[in-house]
Amino acid sequence: MVSLNPEFKNLGENSKILKSNISSMSMDGLSVGKIFPPIDFARGQTLDAILIPGNGLQIDGSVPPRVQARLEAGIQWADYSRLVVTLSRGTLHKPQVIVEGQPVYEADASKKYLVGRGIPQAKVIAETSSSDTLGNAYFARTITEDKGLRKLLLIVSESHVPRANRVFDWVFHLPPEESYFLHYLAIPDVGLSPEQVKAQEAWGQQRIKDLEELKGRILTFDALARYIDSDEYRSGTKLRPLPEILRNIY
Repeated sequence: MVSLNPEFKNLGENSKILKSNISSMSMDGLSVGKIFPPIDFARGQTLDAILIPGNGLQIDGSVPPRVQARLEAGIQWADYSRLVVTLSRGTLHKPQVIVEGQPVYEADASKKYLVGRGIPQAKVIAETSSSDTLGNAYFARTITEDKGLRKLLLIVSESHVPRANRVFDWVFHLPPEESYFLHYLAIPDVGLSPEQVKAQEAWGQQRIKDLEELKGRILTFDALARYIDSDEYRSGTKLRPLPEILRNIY
């Protein structure tokens, strides 16, 4: 088993209950640092895939501390999963990161981090098409459908849980449903100030309202595929301005 980076060993300690009632499933049992619904690894239960979204890049193309924390949490459970899927091309809110004349995508940088920490390269799939949470969920489902992956663990930062839970539950249960089992692991918002966490939560609430409108007119996974490929989706993602306080964390 790959050992945890000492800097992130205490991510699950002193867990506190998330105060979110915005969910399509009961989140009452979800605590920071604990998988929900629980998985009994000691009794031989396993995962098909761990899903880890990106959240920005540093200027040198490496992953920032908040993403490192997600990846370290994934490393902790990687031995119990067939695959790890890193998600995201990057954000449309900032220019593409270029290193030595080449674009660096968030999912590739996350994969590089995992491989550097000892996860076999063949075990990590980098999804480099998505640019937001909805895209993360859509392209994650295309990968899991293609590879027959059904029992999934999504690792996200605490302030992202309400939106990620709503989006992934909806996308993975759009007809034709393939009987997915979604588990969540929330980790602390590493590297964010209390003000940034509050702003991130407010931003997430606005995007949840967007999702509710979308759910009323997209009723199948095929319809979602058409929407993801539309000018409406691409322009809408670009036009939602990030609050100033969040621009340096994407």
